[in-house]
Amino acid sequence: QGGAIVNRLRTPVLRYILSLLAVAAMSALLYPLRPFLDTAAIALLYLLPVGLATAALGQGPGIMAAVLSFLAFNYLFVPPYYTLRVLHADNVVALLVFLVVAVVTNQLVGRARRSLEIATEREREATRLYELNAALMGVSNLQAIAQVVLHQVQITCQPDYLELQLRVDPGGQAVRATLPAAAAPADRKPTVSIPIQGPQGLLGEIVLWMPALRLSPSQHRLLGAIAGQVALALDRARLAQAENRAQVLEQSDALKSALLSSVSHELRTP
Repeated sequence: QGGAIVNRLRTPVLRYILSLLAVAAMSALLYPLRPFLDTAAIALLYLLPVGLATAALGQGPGIMAAVLSFLAFNYLFVPPYYTLRVLHADNVVALLVFLVVAVVTNQLVGRARRSLEIATEREREATRLYELNAALMGVSNLQAIAQVVLHQVQITCQPDYLELQLRVDPGGQAVRATLPAAAAPADRKPTVSIPIQGPQGLLGEIVLWMPALRLSPSQHRLLGAIAGQVALALDRARLAQAENRAQVLEQSDALKSALLSSVSHELRTP
């Protein structure tokens, strides 16, 4: 229920409604104080809902808060009251300066908010890649690699359905894993397919059926990085398998040599 409430709070219409309510609340707070405050102080106080709406709700609701604050300031606090007409030139200048300052505040706060979001996304991506790399370290079994990748992609993108195909060599046998274990949705096409490209060629793909029609840029970028890490893990698995085969062949050759030496010794002994 808490997640559903948060999702509803993120809807665009509700963000604009909250922006409107912030300006209305500030107007209701300042109106009884109109005889005691000058227009400059009121203009500064009206910048508060603009900055708060931009920081909490985004630049669109912040612009709306700036325009509504401008109109409320003019309508309620600039003589003649309860009209948008302005009689004195100094009040016109004050209103224009307020509108410019409100828009600039919106842009600056919005830019800071976006920078914070980008930094948070980068940190989350780095954390996910570190967790994936740590989980894949030392894993050479294809099925184990597939399970690790399934888990990481699931917590990263939360798809409705996830299908993964991996192989050590481009022409080798593929291991297929899905989450959940049921069959893929027959009535929907995959949202995105991310190839896993290794030094030797195509080593598999990550196929997702998402609730939304497309991935966000952050999710797409992170999936590409995950595919690169998986390709490296598959290359390490291929080298580990080649090394194991070489060791088995070496042991087999040593055993053959020992057997031939023993047989030769027995044949030479009277």
